[in-house]
Amino acid sequence: MEIRRHRGVILILAILLFCLLMVKCVHCGFLEEHCSVTEEKILQCSNASLSDVSGRFFGQDQSYTEIILRHIENGDKRVQLELKGENATEVLVWTDSGMSDGQFRGLMGERRRFTRLRKLDVSGNDISQLPERSFAKLIHLKILNLSGNRIGNVSGNIFMDLQSLLELNLSGNQLERISTVTWSPFGYLKQLLVLNLADNMIKDLPRHTFRGLETLKKLHLQRNQLSIVPFQLFADIGMIEMLDLAHNGIMSIHDNHFIENGRLQVLNMHHNHLVSIFKNTFNGLNQLEYLNIAENRINFIDRNAFSSLDRLKYLNVSGNYLLILSSSIFSSLNGLLQLDLSGNPFESLPNGILMHQYALQEFYLSRTGLRRLGNLVARQNATVNRDVLRHMKKFHLQDNGNLTCVDGSVLTNAPAIEILRITGSPLLTMVPKEIGDLSNLKVLDLHGNALTFLPENLGKLPQLRYVNFIANDFACDCRMHWMVSWIRKLLLVQENTTNMDFLLDTPIDGPVINIHDLKCRNGYPGDMLRVLQQLHCFQPSLIHVSPATMHLLQSDVTLECSFTGNPTPNIIWVTPHNQILRHVPDPDMKIINPDQHQEKYQQHIELQFLNTTMERRNHTRRREDSTQRNSSVDLLENGYLRVHNISRSDSGIYTCYAWNIMGNTSSDVR
Repeated sequence: MEIRRHRGVILILAILLFCLLMVKCVHCGFLEEHCSVTEEKILQCSNASLSDVSGRFFGQDQSYTEIILRHIENGDKRVQLELKGENATEVLVWTDSGMSDGQFRGLMGERRRFTRLRKLDVSGNDISQLPERSFAKLIHLKILNLSGNRIGNVSGNIFMDLQSLLELNLSGNQLERISTVTWSPFGYLKQLLVLNLADNMIKDLPRHTFRGLETLKKLHLQRNQLSIVPFQLFADIGMIEMLDLAHNGIMSIHDNHFIENGRLQVLNMHHNHLVSIFKNTFNGLNQLEYLNIAENRINFIDRNAFSSLDRLKYLNVSGNYLLILSSSIFSSLNGLLQLDLSGNPFESLPNGILMHQYALQEFYLSRTGLRRLGNLVARQNATVNRDVLRHMKKFHLQDNGNLTCVDGSVLTNAPAIEILRITGSPLLTMVPKEIGDLSNLKVLDLHGNALTFLPENLGKLPQLRYVNFIANDFACDCRMHWMVSWIRKLLLVQENTTNMDFLLDTPIDGPVINIHDLKCRNGYPGDMLRVLQQLHCFQPSLIHVSPATMHLLQSDVTLECSFTGNPTPNIIWVTPHNQILRHVPDPDMKIINPDQHQEKYQQHIELQFLNTTMERRNHTRRREDSTQRNSSVDLLENGYLRVHNISRSDSGIYTCYAWNIMGNTSSDVR
């Protein structure tokens, strides 16, 4: 019995020992899953507990060149990271782990000797205080990241030992003011290149806050609570190249404020409360390449405000209160690549406002009060100059609720456009036919307008890969008959296109065209193609013409020209005295210009008979306008020509032209 008892005890002990070993193995396996150590002695841990990491990887003889701890479970704030051999550590990262003030003091205590530390990142923790000597003896430290904590104050001497520091990140804390009573805390950082104070609650920056930062290149002050800044606040950082003041409440910038910042290349001031931009607001910024003053309250910009910004490439003045812009406001910006004027209430832009933008590639003009858009590169709409905007690839004209007309010169003078968006203009009933001349066009978005038809030459664009023209007011008449073959072609492209990465502004997996969303005016979605397929459209054809006949003097003669065609053709009569009379079978129908490249029509252009767009008129108005006609010639209701009280001077050739959207024909009557 006793032997059995001993065997039982031994068996129980063996089971307990096995269980302990299994638990230890499972625990080690868990740590191995969340931690790793490389041959270069780089320790990386994430989603493990602090006590486990400290006990497993920080024994008496363990040291690492890099320690990277992220998302470490840290429920017990009394637990410290028991570092050993910290002299060998060059990179220490302990982020997003709820590190407390006590744990930070333990990490950076006086007994620590981080003699080789180059990078210290303790961002995303719960640190609220920085003890006076926290960074003592870190003479080789280059990068210090304290962002995302609860730090509310920094003392004047806190960084005094960090004279080799290149980057300091204090963003996302609770700083309200940078004290300079004795000395600016940044005054010792003689080699600092980047200072990030963004996402704090800073309300005031004393005049010499940045004194001593002689080599500073980048300063982040965005998303603070600044409203007034001292004149020439940044004069002490003359080497600055990037300054971000966005998302504050700055109300004004005085003339010559940046006169000492001639090396500045990027200036971000969007989402402030600026009201006016004067002639010398940006004086001295000769190297500036990027300027963003969007989403302010600007209602005035001096015509010479940008005159000194010779190197400016990107300008954003969107989201302001501008009603008027001078035609010469951008005259000095010859190197401008991108311009955004969106979100302003102006109802018009002066013709020629872009006549000096020879390098422009992108132009944004959305959410404005524009009613008409005229020639962008010349004073007169008729002027053609394709050289100025020859590099413009992208043009956005979106959500302009009052827009009724876009002059053809806008597109004629921008021949290289690849992405064109004219959308969200419910008063825009037609787009310029010059859109069909954009041979480089790849993306065309015309949705959300009131377009009644699309120009036929759209079907000849060789590189078009994406098109959107849903939510319009298409009449689905003979003006759109050509779209049947075009839509089929686009659908074929869609089936054969597997890589659409080049369409930067469209979904990579988006359709070339969604046939199920296309509809006619008051029609059912998806029916457009079927409706267009049922159209029976054909060009005019002569049915009957009066034969050449001799008539008695002082008698009345009716000259007949009859044509068939669908839609019913318009008829133009030209008398031997070069009088022009037009017959429109439907006076309410909007008259469309005939093809100006036809020989007969070119003759009328040369004679200046049809030197303007045909107005809405019918034979009744022409008959009543006797002061202009001064003739014995009249139009009848059926389009025939009536000559009253004929004389010898009325003899000659009377020409009748018939035309509709499908084509034209003519005949002579003697």
